[in-house]
Amino acid sequence: MDDFALHKGHRYDTVVACADTQQVVWIGEGCSRDAIRPFFAWLGKAREQIEAVAMDMNSAFDLEVKDQCPNAKVVYDRFHVVAKCALSRHPRAHRARRPGGPAGGRRRPEPKPRLPARPGAPPAAYHEGRSHL
Repeated sequence: MDDFALHKGHRYDTVVACADTQQVVWIGEGCSRDAIRPFFAWLGKAREQIEAVAMDMNSAFDLEVKDQCPNAKVVYDRFHVVAKCALSRHPRAHRARRPGGPAGGRRRPEPKPRLPARPGAPPAAYHEGRSHL
């Protein structure tokens, strides 16, 4: 069970796949508890036979699976567990991973040194279209 972005961070939907066959079983609109309830209604009594559900750490999925599938164990995927552990140990790591953060993305080029003004020349602000007063 996982959510996926339809429009780069603006809208998310949910996909459920069988772990054995890797076939998509169900796709629903949204990623809230209300959004995945139709999946469990569609399953009917078969949801009692589910032994485990793999998911990211989406609390809506977690709560709804525990409510709808009393015999199922919730298994979080390793990527999200490791990421959460790393962030809890190194809170600045999150900032460094962002494209504009100190360790990622493009850095601004160093400003070019200005040439010294020749004697009697107007101030640099005058050349930049601003008043020199």
